[in-house]
Amino acid sequence: MNLRDQIEDAKIWRYMDFAKFASLLTTSTLFFSKLKKLGDPWEGEWPDYYYGEIKKQIIKSMPSSQNDTRL
Repeated sequence: MNLRDQIEDAKIWRYMDFAKFASLLTTSTLFFSKLKKLGDPWEGEWPDYYYGEIKKQIIKSMPSSQNDTRL
């Protein structure tokens, strides 16, 4: 089994109290907490590595006349 098969077969489990579950069923909507409320100051942050990779992709996608490495 390769990684792609594992991703396609992945299941996400979420435990919640009955009131939240009943609300999910009756309103057919999902609730997402604000990141600030989760208690982890790094929740939702990207590692520094990603910023460098995004910067490289932006520079690579620019026309060569606009390719400014000062980004």
